[in-house]
Amino acid sequence: MDARENILRAVRFERPESIPMIFHINPACWHHYPQSTLQALMEAHPGLFPDFQRSEEPIETEYLPYARAGIEFTDPWGCVWQTTDNGIVGTVTKHPLESWQGQDANLRPPGYENTPALYRLISAFSGRMVCAGFSAARDRVCGLDTWRLIPLTTACRLECLFDAFISFSIDTVVNIDY
Repeated sequence: MDARENILRAVRFERPESIPMIFHINPACWHHYPQSTLQALMEAHPGLFPDFQRSEEPIETEYLPYARAGIEFTDPWGCVWQTTDNGIVGTVTKHPLESWQGQDANLRPPGYENTPALYRLISAFSGRMVCAGFSAARDRVCGLDTWRLIPLTTACRLECLFDAFISFSIDTVVNIDY
């Protein structure tokens, strides 16, 4: 059974050969804890870290754009991220849909051409489970407070928002390189 079939079996609850998962040590840990201790932990668990090889050199981690302390990052959806500690994923502090007034309701999903790094990341994990839920996207794009205040009379705008999320999700699946 190949990785794709294993993922599909897991999603369908059809007894996959293995549970698709990714286990890693958060990048912030490498500057908060002794690196030798973290490497010993990884050596002790080859099932979780099958490709690990101890390094004699200090491990330098590269932080994702939304996990860099003190630097705002605007993602392709228009969400502005901030964090206070390198390596810790930040939170969205400015949402592209701050309200349902005017042009805010005309959200368009970023296409593959605008987010190739996202698709490369997803493709890199194509042998494992990668999920992104609607509620996470909703909260990042709208902000939970805005979402709670949406009047029922905005059904058309909600439909447009759902369409944007669905379009982006389909584009993501289509562009994954299994």
